[in-house]
Amino acid sequence: MEPLTQEEIEILLKEQEDGVLGLSDREDPYCIPMGYQYIDKSIYLSFFQTGRKWSYLTKNKKVCFNVFRWDDDRSSWQSVIIDGVLEKVTYIDEIKKVIEANKIRFGLEDSYLEKKIQYYKNSMENEKALKIYKIIPSKTGGSKMKRALGTSPLWKNQK
Repeated sequence: MEPLTQEEIEILLKEQEDGVLGLSDREDPYCIPMGYQYIDKSIYLSFFQTGRKWSYLTKNKKVCFNVFRWDDDRSSWQSVIIDGVLEKVTYIDEIKKVIEANKIRFGLEDSYLEKKIQYYKNSMENEKALKIYKIIPSKTGGSKMKRALGTSPLWKNQK
């Protein structure tokens, strides 16, 4: 296993669309797959303030976020882990960047941007509305494995 360079970390975070959010309520761990946007070296997540993840976050705002990819034959991989604190985004200009990134990623119409911005403006004080969060990183690192165990031709012949 080798560390990823800063450039490789940036490429992985820009190219992937999904990751795994790791949480703890200080007693039990909990991981949940989530789509994300990577903008200006920050990870943004959108979710409602309900359910198990919200219960954990009310007890502990510290999170880790893992983004990874396998190569086509699953013999090697790259992974980035970001440790940090989850913070609700309240500035409309920052929210607009996330909405714009979603619009581009999903090929949505221009009207989507204005409708979503209006939604967020109107629901800032509504705790039941969809919110955007940002991970404030305390540590970021990455690793890669050029050839994972079990992919050797000799391994396939063993029972």
